[in-house]
Amino acid sequence: MKAQRLQLARPIISFDLETTGLDIGSDRVVEMCCVKIQASGEREIRTLRLNPGRPIAPQATAVHGITDADVADAPHFEAAARDLHAYFAGCDLTGFNIEHFDLPLLTNEFGRAGLAFPFPDARVIDSFRIFIMREPRDLSAALRFYCNRELTEAHHAEADALAAADVLLAQVDRYSDLPEDVPALHAVCRPPDWLDGQGKVVWVDEDAVISFGKHKGKSLRVMVEHEASYLQWICGGKSSFAPDVVDIMRKALNGMFPEKPIALRAAVLTEVVKKTTVDATPTKVIVAKPVAATIAPVRDTVSVGVPASSRQRSATIEAPQLGLFGIIR
Repeated sequence: MKAQRLQLARPIISFDLETTGLDIGSDRVVEMCCVKIQASGEREIRTLRLNPGRPIAPQATAVHGITDADVADAPHFEAAARDLHAYFAGCDLTGFNIEHFDLPLLTNEFGRAGLAFPFPDARVIDSFRIFIMREPRDLSAALRFYCNRELTEAHHAEADALAAADVLLAQVDRYSDLPEDVPALHAVCRPPDWLDGQGKVVWVDEDAVISFGKHKGKSLRVMVEHEASYLQWICGGKSSFAPDVVDIMRKALNGMFPEKPIALRAAVLTEVVKKTTVDATPTKVIVAKPVAATIAPVRDTVSVGVPASSRQRSATIEAPQLGLFGIIR
């Protein structure tokens, strides 16, 4: 193992969550893994599956592969919360993009169990922030990566337009699985369930649904009936929403709601028949559907030992004894 340059005065926990969906306010954890790194560099890996007490969205299962049946016998978060809370005590936190998703969602889970999280003294290092600071994803970086040349006149319209064109041509040449025609590339860049160019409104079944902000997951019909003032604010000119979003909201306020294209309905039917679901974009809103799920009584999972590697160990402890993690990897 490569010598560790990171200096630790106390343990740091790298954690990741798999969840029922992407709404940090209402979705729940179905699996979490914690990698506790000691000052010596020694690692302890522990993984826990949890019964979320609600159905897992099909789109979420398509990403992480965990079904309602897989966690039916797992403990609920509240049952493991105190042991888990104690496990995090005295540790700093890290993960990839945890500040935007994992950390606030886990904070909400602990809050429902009556526990404050994270600890006041916990420092948070989001490796995603370091990544975007040190490896920028701008046109200059894209031209360097795809075309092996520098953008010499960045932010001059002609130079930027030429560079963007060359990047597109190079992308199609580089990735053999990318479509070669414009309509298909358009579909790749703009998922079919988006009603606007930014995915602010998306199709969920037959409903046009808000995918952002405090009303995320609510249909336009519900918004018009109960939260019309919010749509009026979007249309009022003081917000910075794109014209196509404003147009959708204005029409909804006037009783003209979007109708799902027949082609999309056929596509959904095909997917149901195939029993497969593909989420084309990581920013897509996932709204749990009313799928029947049997939630079994809470039961601790049983841990399975993981072979130790250099400076890395994974505890082999029965879950009832530990009261927290069942090692499943």
